[in-house]
Amino acid sequence: MKRLLPIFILFFLSCNLFEDDSPSSQKLIYVYEYNNPDRSRGRELHIIDIHGNSKKMLEDENNFLSAVDISADGNTVYYRMNTGKLMEVDINGNNKKEIEIDDKYNVMRDGFFHYSNRVLIAGQLEAGGDSTDIGIYDLESHKITNLTKGRGRGYNAQPYISPDDSKIVFISIEWGINNFGLYTVDSTGENFMHIATELGPAYMPQFSPDGSKILFEVLSTDEKGGIYIINSDGTGLLPLVTHDTCSYLLNWSVRNSFSADGKTVVYRAGCNESGTTIGTIDVDGSNKWIFNNKDDKWFNVNQYPVISPDGKYVVFVGLYEDGFDLIRLRVYGDDIKNLTKNDNPNDSHWWPWFVPN
Repeated sequence: MKRLLPIFILFFLSCNLFEDDSPSSQKLIYVYEYNNPDRSRGRELHIIDIHGNSKKMLEDENNFLSAVDISADGNTVYYRMNTGKLMEVDINGNNKKEIEIDDKYNVMRDGFFHYSNRVLIAGQLEAGGDSTDIGIYDLESHKITNLTKGRGRGYNAQPYISPDDSKIVFISIEWGINNFGLYTVDSTGENFMHIATELGPAYMPQFSPDGSKILFEVLSTDEKGGIYIINSDGTGLLPLVTHDTCSYLLNWSVRNSFSADGKTVVYRAGCNESGTTIGTIDVDGSNKWIFNNKDDKWFNVNQYPVISPDGKYVVFVGLYEDGFDLIRLRVYGDDIKNLTKNDNPNDSHWWPWFVPN
């Protein structure tokens, strides 16, 4: 009997691991929005682990939280108020403070990226100018370095910085003629380069975790529309998924569509008139997978997908029975769990973002 005991223990552990084998150390930040007649409308910043254990980090009541970002070490969360203020708070919800940027720069909502005591911003950076530029704002000296200086197509937006802080990718638009381009520039302002061919309106560029590739979306209704990847030097353009019977989109709320190892991309797929589902594909174009929703309670609006650091799960916002919840789905499978279990159909859970390990 003593000889059999280790076998029983191993069997028990293997069953538990198979059922739910991601460590609880994998955590997500998300925004909980409440809208109840008995209390004021507002948003709270919450943290939740991969198994659904949640706690409130920060309550902000009437000043809505948006544009959440997380430091590379996972210790600090950055967000924007509806007043335009940029804020930071530590991962435990303490040490809340404002990130002070001169109001004259008119920082855009989709142009906020914090790193190394600096902020990457998009806005009107030149006095009297009519172009929107990309710049780096130093939080200690309160000085700004304009990286684009009117170059591009007039409206430069959606900047994203490489993991080593050396290069920025962004979109540039010439309004009125629907002229879009994808560009990179060094964080010193040098080596300004147009990197993608004219496929159509390019959106939501992001670097891979090692900085070698750039993922972006082409917003077009024809066969060119879809998700593309390109080397950061502008070579090797590859369509990952392009519109066929489905339309394919990236996560527009937080640009973290790569798995932690950079091998897989998660996306939204609109495959019928009733709504969207979730899919993944490897960066070489192989292993395309789309979640086939067999249960109609997991209904028509599935969005904002992110991949767990271990690559085993996708977490997304799904329109469930009682409102928008965070749904956990095993990649390549149908193991589904509602992490937030919304009790009030007027409340919602938005914009999950995995905390870096």
